[in-house]
Amino acid sequence: MCDDCAAGKYSSAGSSYCTVAGAGLKPLADRTGVEDCAAGTFSEGGADTCTSCGSNSYSSAGSLFCYSCIPGQRYNSESAACVNCDRNKYNSNGNGNSCNDCATNSYSNPGSPSCYTCSSGTEYSIEDLQCALCAAAKFSETGVQCFPCEVSERASERGSVYNNNPTSLKTNPTHSIRFARRRRPTVTLSTLPARLLATTAGWGNSQTLLLALPPSTRA
Repeated sequence: MCDDCAAGKYSSAGSSYCTVAGAGLKPLADRTGVEDCAAGTFSEGGADTCTSCGSNSYSSAGSLFCYSCIPGQRYNSESAACVNCDRNKYNSNGNGNSCNDCATNSYSNPGSPSCYTCSSGTEYSIEDLQCALCAAAKFSETGVQCFPCEVSERASERGSVYNNNPTSLKTNPTHSIRFARRRRPTVTLSTLPARLLATTAGWGNSQTLLLALPPSTRA
């Protein structure tokens, strides 16, 4: 009389012993052979059935174990593999088979777990696919877009956060200089500190002159 093979084992006709099903395999229903565990399941061997992978974990057919996608990736069911999120998309934990779109005015590189925004004084460059400094004569307060300075405003340095208005130069909250646009320089002083620097710059038909005042000539 022939004995049945125990759980997790199989044998072919005429066998004197049963063989343990290997990793990633399970015995056929009649125990005359083995077959691969289906995709999405696994077996360490020696079992009649394969175990299902948990939520957000995956396997290909005949697998010993399941795997999860890393942050910045998603599961592709067609290729049965994890793939990187596309540019300007993200996946914070690698779960699921899709990636999220970055919010308006935020960006990401392929395979990113999060998105980023450009800082003040920069804007996103479609050509370079990264944040780039505003050019001279342009400014950006929010990091969304660089805007040109107006004709009446001094050109900002490269990467400027704000524009410079020559008609009102704030030195501190209580001291300021205002310039009248006349052919000859006009300076109005109001409790100015003695250490103001002297500068000149041509604006249209007028000039700006800040004088370093010694204590004896303060207004």
